[in-house]
Amino acid sequence: MFVWPTFKRVVLFPAIEAVGLKSPIWLREVADFHGFASEIIVTDFWATFPPWYVAIPFFALIGFAAVYFLGSKGFCTYGCPYGGIFGVVDKVSPGRIVVNDNCHSCGHCTAVCTSNVRVHEEIRDFGMVMDPGCMKCMDCVSACPNDALSFAFTTPAKFRKPRDGEARKRQKKIKSNAKRFDLTWPEEIVLAVVFVAMFLAYRGMFNLVPMLMSAGMAGIGTYLVWKGWSLLTKPNVRVQSLVLKSKGRIRAAGVFSIPFVLLVAGSAIWSGSIASLRFSARMAHERIDVPISVVLRPEYEPTPETARLADRGMNRYAASERYGWELNAEQNREIAFLSLVSGEREVAERFLERIMQEGKPSEELVRQYLSLITARGANEQEQFDAISTSYEKQPELAGLLPEIAMRQIRLSGGSTEPADDFWDRVIADQPGNARILLQAAEYDLATGQTDRAIERLPDLDGPLDLDTGIVGVRVLLKMGRREDAVALLEGLSAEKESRRVAVARVLSSLWLAVGESDPAQAVLEAVVSHDPASAGAHESLGQFWISRGDSKLAADSFEEAVELAWQDPWTLLSLGESITIAGFQARNAQIRDIGLGALARAAELRPDSALILRDLGMARLSSGQLEQGFQNLERAATIAPHNAAIQQDYQNARRRSGPN
Repeated sequence: MFVWPTFKRVVLFPAIEAVGLKSPIWLREVADFHGFASEIIVTDFWATFPPWYVAIPFFALIGFAAVYFLGSKGFCTYGCPYGGIFGVVDKVSPGRIVVNDNCHSCGHCTAVCTSNVRVHEEIRDFGMVMDPGCMKCMDCVSACPNDALSFAFTTPAKFRKPRDGEARKRQKKIKSNAKRFDLTWPEEIVLAVVFVAMFLAYRGMFNLVPMLMSAGMAGIGTYLVWKGWSLLTKPNVRVQSLVLKSKGRIRAAGVFSIPFVLLVAGSAIWSGSIASLRFSARMAHERIDVPISVVLRPEYEPTPETARLADRGMNRYAASERYGWELNAEQNREIAFLSLVSGEREVAERFLERIMQEGKPSEELVRQYLSLITARGANEQEQFDAISTSYEKQPELAGLLPEIAMRQIRLSGGSTEPADDFWDRVIADQPGNARILLQAAEYDLATGQTDRAIERLPDLDGPLDLDTGIVGVRVLLKMGRREDAVALLEGLSAEKESRRVAVARVLSSLWLAVGESDPAQAVLEAVVSHDPASAGAHESLGQFWISRGDSKLAADSFEEAVELAWQDPWTLLSLGESITIAGFQARNAQIRDIGLGALARAAELRPDSALILRDLGMARLSSGQLEQGFQNLERAATIAPHNAAIQQDYQNARRRSGPN
């Protein structure tokens, strides 16, 4: 839970990148580490706790069923991740239960141990408890009638030897006696595989079972599978005091246990099958490398391979929901994307609408949904209803507020009164929210209500998150408070978040808005320095040099960006479009040709992509390369005969180039 994500972020992913490999698609990225927080009290303490209908079965399973089937502290021994860590670390831990000369070998210590440790034997032969299963609960210390046991720091178990020759003989005999254990090594390995399979099968079952609960379920399930197999292969089988089979004869309890074992095994097989279908669907989704921004374009047409992957993912998600349980919000988002890739926009809209109604959509997802319904002809009222409903269900999506207000103005025929009332209600609901107050002030400035904007302006001296700070800089600039805007910008530019390309672009544009080119350059150069392999960072720096009129440095940055993205067709498509436009705007043939080269390389990597061929053709036509541009558009039209946007561009090109 803690070590593995950090290991992935700090060691594994950097090592994979260092040797020039791509990480496996099933190995998901982990979120960036944003530093430690100093808060002692949190306001959303219950946010990550499961609902009662999960908590009660969890408690019953871990607190009672695991104890009955696996013994005292059974979950700690077999299911808890901490138990596994302690088992390894305990071998080198200096903190031990030790014995003095008062011991009479009465065995009270072993009798009261709830961790199944043979305390009296270990203190006799080693002078301390060696078993890594010891929880240091001190029960044995309390139970000793002679005060012979205590906790102390001494030699770790890894380096402790038996006390004398007799102790060595006893320990050697114990180790050679395989009958001390219930399972042989082959059986241990088989049941370990069963445990892992059950853990993976149960985790996320019904979109409810959390990790620790699935570990408990897998532990109990593995135990029951073992007992079920033992009923077929062994003469005597019991579960605690319950005799299932004796001298080769299955008792009544054993007969009744068989359907119970089959039910547990069947539930794992069923849940595992659904999980496998969803894993396969997610792998199909991950193999599609087309960004959502491209998929939403009207000119997009999937390649045969992309369409095949999308259909596979959609079918397996659909089958998993038909025979299992409903998809969660993330899976709904993925099947919506797969539907878009396949060209089934109505299906995508249905799944995105489900997220809007039942899930917790991000601001980006809401805007993608708006783009989708707008493309199919949704009117202004439908669009407004979609975005306002999303905010009502999830008030933390404060970034949607300006768009809601402006749509209200359009719906009311230009009157600002509904939007004014809207802002008043929102502020009344969240009176201390700095971002909302700043957005309301920005709205007031845009509608000519400067006095009210000044009244609403919050205190900007305290700590602000990045999004709020950016709005604050814009508001201060519109109010003419340049010095305050610069001071706020300096703080934002120093944050770790400023190293992200999208954030650096915004900050750089704000620095230019206050007339400071050096900090604007520094922000972008910091991103390039932090992530020199980022094509987007170099492209952003190139755009900055274009704005400063330095075509030579701009060309160098653009060439570096294209080189870094040389094997990524969709990044090349984005770079080619932006660099070509920059070349036209700067009237610089060299920069324009760099953009055309990026588009040509993208078409070389994806010769079956109608969209890439279309963009390359349009760029070549604009550059005067009429014959090549027409050929690219003709090829795109052939690949996508039913795509209205591409066919329209092709017909326009025919009229322009004049071939018969």
